[in-house]
Amino acid sequence: MHPDLHTSKRNLKREIWIDMVKGIGIISVVFGHVYTDRFVYIFHVPLFFMLSGFLFKPSDTKTYIQKNTIRYIIPYFSFLVLLTILLVLLGELNLSKSHFFSMFYGGQKLVGTFGIFWFVTVLYFALIILNTIKFTPPCLAILLIISYIIVRLNLVFPLNLQVVPIAVAYMIVGRTIRKVFGVMEFNTTSKWFVIVLSFLCISVVFCYREYLWLDLKYNNIQSMPISLLISVLVVMIIGYNCVLFQNISFVSVPLACIGEASMIIMFLHQFINTVSHGYSLVALTLGILLPTAIYYVIKRHRILSFIFLGKK
Repeated sequence: MHPDLHTSKRNLKREIWIDMVKGIGIISVVFGHVYTDRFVYIFHVPLFFMLSGFLFKPSDTKTYIQKNTIRYIIPYFSFLVLLTILLVLLGELNLSKSHFFSMFYGGQKLVGTFGIFWFVTVLYFALIILNTIKFTPPCLAILLIISYIIVRLNLVFPLNLQVVPIAVAYMIVGRTIRKVFGVMEFNTTSKWFVIVLSFLCISVVFCYREYLWLDLKYNNIQSMPISLLISVLVVMIIGYNCVLFQNISFVSVPLACIGEASMIIMFLHQFINTVSHGYSLVALTLGILLPTAIYYVIKRHRILSFIFLGKK
């Protein structure tokens, strides 16, 4: 019998399937940045927003802001400074006013090594907003309407704040999935449910593969309703299958180890991609394995954990 999500609902501290989902997500992020794969872009960032909603636990506003500032903003600036120094030392970056402006403006101004950093600030503000609103269908509808207007008008704000509404929407979906799947048993019926979802997802992707594109950073969402739906379906399928395979150690352990290190991989993989100078396989392999190793070194040191992992 496969363990169900009701178990993880009672104890979300270190469920291996959750780290497996993160592992698949961050591998997809690295792969997408190395090879610019259209399908991967559909779900890799939404996966982390939905998972954040799935794992969300409300708290009083002041405590929540303090906690997330340490967890996200301190590592954000720590890696900005560290990678800037490394790039200068390697001759890959010339310091200028525009670089410092980009560092503080964030969002779309951050490119190359720093290109993925927009995700952290969006996640930070989205979680704070999520902590202050109610999870209702009208709220989700309003967020989607706002997101649609932003995409249509191509509005751009510092720190990529224009992405926050759709990020919160994904989080609400993730929260809803937790409530629905939290009471599901993984029996024959639920397995057929995922098979139908998989077939639907694959069919739509096959039919619309030339028109699907979801790049949240640059407000580039083609066929918006379909792209959003596909992203949710793919993430659900990934999550379900991670639950089913979590007891198969040769699958679950590597994915979970990578998933636990996902934040460090996110911060460092583009730097590795930059210094790899076009060697895609090297960038992909080292972009995953090297930050993972660094994570397990850092987590053993209290000060380094605080600076780069946002852990007290």
